[in-house]
Amino acid sequence: MKNKLSLLAGTAAIAMFLFSAPASAQTETAHTDNGSGIYLGGYGGMGWTDAETAGTDGNLNGADYGVFAGVELTNWLSQYENWGMTAAIEGHYGWSSADDDAGAVSFEKDTEWGVSFRPGFVALNDAMPMGLKPYGIIGYRHLDIDATGGGFGDEDFNGFELGLGTEVMAFGDFGMRLDYTHVFYGSEGGIDPDEDNLRLGVAYHF
Repeated sequence: MKNKLSLLAGTAAIAMFLFSAPASAQTETAHTDNGSGIYLGGYGGMGWTDAETAGTDGNLNGADYGVFAGVELTNWLSQYENWGMTAAIEGHYGWSSADDDAGAVSFEKDTEWGVSFRPGFVALNDAMPMGLKPYGIIGYRHLDIDATGGGFGDEDFNGFELGLGTEVMAFGDFGMRLDYTHVFYGSEGGIDPDEDNLRLGVAYHF
């Protein structure tokens, strides 16, 4: 709970800092024009988690779903650099139905949360067809896995997240996006997981 509160507090602090910036930096721009502002949304998709142990490999495949909140940094960044860079900082919290009964050991993916930095470039957006706006994903993720049998128990994992995404559709203040990520988790309690995710999200930009 302490980690979750810290994540939410950090996101709120970033938002307060950006919106207290000089008025010249707070031009009103829709998110489709890479403006700066807060956004909220939800996602759904699939997760594939490989939980390796000394004697058993669990393959936890199933649906993922959750909520996210972020702050776009593009207009704020433009005050300090002229690279045509877009960016956002985002936090998420999610649940999963993924599990696996690997013989003597049963695995169940429980909850996850994380924070990520999402950079992109205006020039790349302009070159993409159908209005796609790609971005990278670099972040931290925390995962809970419940394991029973074989001497294993419930474990928490910390991971490094890398991925790619793109906005695929925008209508007014709403945007739809598609993300692919891979997470490299550290080993805990004899379990060494890594994870792939494919997620479709919808966000409202304030």
